[in-house]
Amino acid sequence: MKETTDLCNIEKIQSGSVWTRHDSGEVVKVEGNDVYLKNNKGDVWTITKTLVASQFNFADQYEQTIELTRTELIILLKENRRTAMTVTFHKKPDGKAISKLLRDGQGSMTDRAWLIHINKILLGEERTMMGHHFGSFDDHERLRFREHGKGSKLVDTRTLTRIIVNQINYVQR
Repeated sequence: MKETTDLCNIEKIQSGSVWTRHDSGEVVKVEGNDVYLKNNKGDVWTITKTLVASQFNFADQYEQTIELTRTELIILLKENRRTAMTVTFHKKPDGKAISKLLRDGQGSMTDRAWLIHINKILLGEERTMMGHHFGSFDDHERLRFREHGKGSKLVDTRTLTRIIVNQINYVQR
């Protein structure tokens, strides 16, 4: 059998056939009424701005900001499969890195500065990614997120602080 990445048999397409499509990629350039796109496979094509405006979601565009609880953010994230978005969360702190950072700051700060330093370390490194997901989770309930240009990464939904999706910037209350 011939190996292919095609998702359909082009010879069987006919009038009345129903289709759906999911792809992601980046805008290469905008020129006049034309938008040049490149998908993750490297395919490049041109479409009109009208088609982009009516059918495309962008991971980094928003018109308003809404505050939600973390639980509401998690639900929102899970409900928006196959949609371009930006997610911000905190990575799990690394034990060795925490130990080094604590040693480096010990004795050189005021009590207040020391508490701020410790809280920042324990929170973990902030991470922001743009891409999409298919609703798949690992054994530890971390979401498998396809970061554009970088492949699949894990998002710990328990540490979500922000999602940009469907032209709205949702932030944790």
